[in-house]
Amino acid sequence: MRMVCWNCQGLGKAQAVRSLARDVASFSKHNWALIDRLRDNSPLPWLLGGDFNEILTFSEKQGGNRKPHHQLTDFRECLLRNDLADCKPSRGWFTWMKSGSRTMPIRERLDRFIADNAWFLTFPIFRAWSDYSPNSDHHFILLDTVALSHAPEARGKDSIFRLRHWQCIKRATEWERIPRLKSEINHLSSRHLSPQCLEVLLAAKGELSHLLKVQEDYWAQRSRVLWLSAGDQNTSFFHSKASARKKKNVIMGLYDCNGYWQTSTNEVLRVASDYFVSLFSANPPVDAPAFLEHITPSITADMNSGLLASFTAEEVIAAFRDINPRKSPGIDGLPSGFFRQH
Repeated sequence: MRMVCWNCQGLGKAQAVRSLARDVASFSKHNWALIDRLRDNSPLPWLLGGDFNEILTFSEKQGGNRKPHHQLTDFRECLLRNDLADCKPSRGWFTWMKSGSRTMPIRERLDRFIADNAWFLTFPIFRAWSDYSPNSDHHFILLDTVALSHAPEARGKDSIFRLRHWQCIKRATEWERIPRLKSEINHLSSRHLSPQCLEVLLAAKGELSHLLKVQEDYWAQRSRVLWLSAGDQNTSFFHSKASARKKKNVIMGLYDCNGYWQTSTNEVLRVASDYFVSLFSANPPVDAPAFLEHITPSITADMNSGLLASFTAEEVIAAFRDINPRKSPGIDGLPSGFFRQH
């Protein structure tokens, strides 16, 4: 149980609120310092779960006043320096609710599981979710380390990227060569080097450096992290982010219009299709000409002709240069950096 005590006797309401906020922030800092100390004493895979009393992003809070940015930053920095990442839930986002106004209660995601890269690699098919608790304003948080029964069916029968099979074989071959190169370098580094052995050692170091750079760039692209520059061997961090992103993007199932949970491929496709058909269909149909008579046009004839004109090569090149090198502009999955280089 977490408790924060403060003395508000003789203070006005605003002063009492500010005093409580300072005490809560100080308590959170003690939590982050405790995680730092415990992390230094344990080399084992790490999983932590419970009420952290803090959010990571503003999307984890709905209603009420906006939280100070530095509180979120302190939590994120604690996770980064301890190589920890959030375990995204497959069901249930907000885990705490407080009655605010009748139209907008305050909801926050205060309860979660966090883990390090070693734990994600040990339990790659875990599933986390939350369930409502009738006896608390916090939801239960649960985790299944071997969620085989919850694995989603493959969506679609064929892969869009036709070279995926070749890509997987080539990548596996390159990744398997990394430990062999490290072993070869360690062996050569512990013995007397002839000119021929020195040449082999330098070639092995060059190839290893290239493969490590390729591996880091691969996971950097998969992680979609754009705010951290590559070049400092952040491979394990990118890998953790990519794993968390994959867990977040997997669709386990969808609720249909009647509130029933659908998990089969055909039903998920049907629910998604019905939703967007309903969303973009007018019911009843709108009389467009009569409706448009009451709208003052904001696009002139010259502007409209420019919008309808064919794209020029200069416009295409300018737009292409604005795309981040790690983004994929097409369905083939190749990043824009590939086209820039070749």
